[in-house]
Amino acid sequence: MKLKLVEIPINVGYDVGGTLAKNPWIHGFGVLGWLIRVISESRPLLFFGVAEVVFTIIGLIFGANVLYNANMGRGVAVGSGLM
Repeated sequence: MKLKLVEIPINVGYDVGGTLAKNPWIHGFGVLGWLIRVISESRPLLFFGVAEVVFTIIGLIFGANVLYNANMGRGVAVGSGLM
């Protein structure tokens, strides 16, 4: 069975009225949002597990900083403690 490969030219216009149809920043953030949504729906344990580990480490760093400052007699850093 021999199949023939044929290239068909098409006309595509990426600009409407001389300007781009979408702002590249808005389009990029839209694609990023879509990607995050797809990953969170297809592998929720991995997606939310990694986020939880990252936020837990950040919280431990801020908590250690608050305890260190309180132990050194500098007072309690309320802003860092709330974070």
